[in-house]
Amino acid sequence: MEVGVENKYTVIDDFLPKEYFDKIQSVIMGTDFPWFYNNNIIVGSSANEMGGFQFVHPVYRSNQFVQSQAAELFLPVLKQLDPNLLIRMKLNLGPKTAEPEQGGWHIDQDIPGSKTAVLYFNTNNGYTLFEDGYKSESVDNRLVSFDHSLKHTGVSQTDTQVRCVLNINYIA
Repeated sequence: MEVGVENKYTVIDDFLPKEYFDKIQSVIMGTDFPWFYNNNIIVGSSANEMGGFQFVHPVYRSNQFVQSQAAELFLPVLKQLDPNLLIRMKLNLGPKTAEPEQGGWHIDQDIPGSKTAVLYFNTNNGYTLFEDGYKSESVDNRLVSFDHSLKHTGVSQTDTQVRCVLNINYIA
């Protein structure tokens, strides 16, 4: 596992051991995994001005795993991240677009002392962009972690059918 710190961002390549990453990836990118349509990209906002949408799969919220399969599947992620407090985990699946599109500037949770992490499940030309211009590329099994207060946006991909990420909000 390589760890890189660039300014305010911690980037970890090969975040999970390959066997765990491959297992999670095969399940969530498989034909039987349940995804739920969201007509906007930023939770709590009105329909995205760009007409953007995504599919989501809630994993953990309100102090509990949302579906029974989620707990077992994502335990390796929690073991590796080792948070003191888990706030929320959610998968996002974004469709391919003709041109790169930003989802909208936001922070995930406004909880002082919390962090946000994004774990990428497929390599593509989409990325996470931060207000200061820093860009985290979508690379298989890469995790980027940052302070909750940093505004960011997902940018869609044009080279693969979907972009899949796990979004984690936690206290370290």
